[in-house]
Amino acid sequence: MSKRTFGKIPSNLQRIVEEVFQSHTSLLNKRTRKDNDEAIRVMVKQGIRLVTPTGEETEEFKRISLEAVNEMTGKAFSKDVFAEVRSHINQYRKAGKGK
Repeated sequence: MSKRTFGKIPSNLQRIVEEVFQSHTSLLNKRTRKDNDEAIRVMVKQGIRLVTPTGEETEEFKRISLEAVNEMTGKAFSKDVFAEVRSHINQYRKAGKGK
């Protein structure tokens, strides 16, 4: 929902929408993590070996990811949308909730 559309909702109902959204997002995150853990367990049982990338490999992945995002910005999604998403991620990380 856009900010503009959300702003048209009466403030007392905005709080309810936010609470319901947070509740469902929390449930979805828990379910997704559970499903991911189960998928990993099944893959390991099938012979897939888990590996931990080195710091160098992690940095290379980040570099390649950034190149891909830069290439897609303005094509697959707008620069404004990307900037807004990045801002939210940074705020979330500053709050100590993410890496």
